[in-house]
Amino acid sequence: MRCGRIIFILALTLVASCGQTTTTNDTTPAQSASPSSAQAPTIDATVFCAEVARRVTPAQCDTYVQLAQSAERGVAAFNAPNPMRRGETRTLQLAISAPRSTESEAPATTPQTPAEVVGQLPGETVEFKPLVGRFMRAELTGAGFDITSRSPAQQEVMNDSVTTWTWQVVARQGGNRSLTLTTVVVGCADDGECV
Repeated sequence: MRCGRIIFILALTLVASCGQTTTTNDTTPAQSASPSSAQAPTIDATVFCAEVARRVTPAQCDTYVQLAQSAERGVAAFNAPNPMRRGETRTLQLAISAPRSTESEAPATTPQTPAEVVGQLPGETVEFKPLVGRFMRAELTGAGFDITSRSPAQQEVMNDSVTTWTWQVVARQGGNRSLTLTTVVVGCADDGECV
């Protein structure tokens, strides 16, 4: 019986050691530490960029800083649909224009202002001066409303013209409710990433 246990233990030892070989690493630490050019950049290759409030490459951050510095106050207007009744549908439009260039020649015809564009719609015309860049995003939100966008959220704002965003708004709840209109300058880096 004792001999059987010893043979069983030896057999387990042999099975446990099967397939185990000694491995050596012939590469030096310097060789194994060098990253492949095909690998994605590591977290160390990025920096925190305050302009976009996240980590990006230094080149992207430089681009975003330049874009932020080039943004200027433009002119904007929207028609405030006040008051609305439950179930009623209204069209809300935002119009934005870039600041007029003082260097360019006077246009043959004076383009419409944002206030003139939205002034044709029902509601009070509200004017403001947002920061404007080449690309802008506008969003309309509000609790108690069904809001359907009728234009792309992100658009290019061309010089000497008015860019518009349009929404269909239906009041679904009674009481005092408010809509929030948000405009954002969108920055696009050279690699095509936009934030």
